[in-house]
Amino acid sequence: MKNNVRNDMSILQTLVGKCVVGVDYVSYEGNEANALVISFGSKAKDNNDIFSTIYVCCYARIRNASEMLLTMSDIFYSENLQKLPYDQYIRAEFYNFEDTLLRKNCDRVRRYFDNPSCLVSAVTTNDIGDIFITVGDMQIEIMPDCIQHGLEYYRIDILGGKRQFALRNFRGRNVFEVVA
Repeated sequence: MKNNVRNDMSILQTLVGKCVVGVDYVSYEGNEANALVISFGSKAKDNNDIFSTIYVCCYARIRNASEMLLTMSDIFYSENLQKLPYDQYIRAEFYNFEDTLLRKNCDRVRRYFDNPSCLVSAVTTNDIGDIFITVGDMQIEIMPDCIQHGLEYYRIDILGGKRQFALRNFRGRNVFEVVA
């Protein structure tokens, strides 16, 4: 196991010069894994070509210089800022992403990234696995927080799954590893 997560995460530099082509949220069956999905690639008139996707299961936020546009905590609130009942966001059979502030904010953030000239200009990381992606005047911030042993904070899918990397909690240490 390597201790220096930052060196291992140099693969993220391949995002520089790419557009954000998608921001969405997925909830897998049984609610075992919920993820904010951020896709990068190139924008074309009729479709988007996806180069890389980051599936975020830990804390993340997207902001511009003076405004918080989206946080993972938005899943706990309705569009009109009312706290949702516990069952609404925890139990899959009651879950309805369409009714959440996170869905509304995903829509809003997608509009910010609609401009094809809005490119990733910088990606920085640190030794504990935080990722900071600068896109125009926007900042995507992914910050590992608390997660159960063995689970992934995030997964990075490069070139349509041909190369996958994940940051996991391994006995209280963050471990960045190749998973495919």
